[in-house]
Amino acid sequence: MRDALMLDRATPLDPSRPAQDLLEDLLDGIRGCWLLYGEYADELDDSGLSDGADDEEV
Repeated sequence: MRDALMLDRATPLDPSRPAQDLLEDLLDGIRGCWLLYGEYADELDDSGLSDGADDEEV
């Protein structure tokens, strides 16, 4: 029973292509962060809040 629950390998990476697996996971993470940022940036733009870039003090 326990052997059926155990993974065949110790890592989720494919041993025949570990660099490609890591790169795919990294790109998925970056895309997820970009999508999340896009949602919050749209909310800030819609509410009229400034990000401070337009406010220049001389």
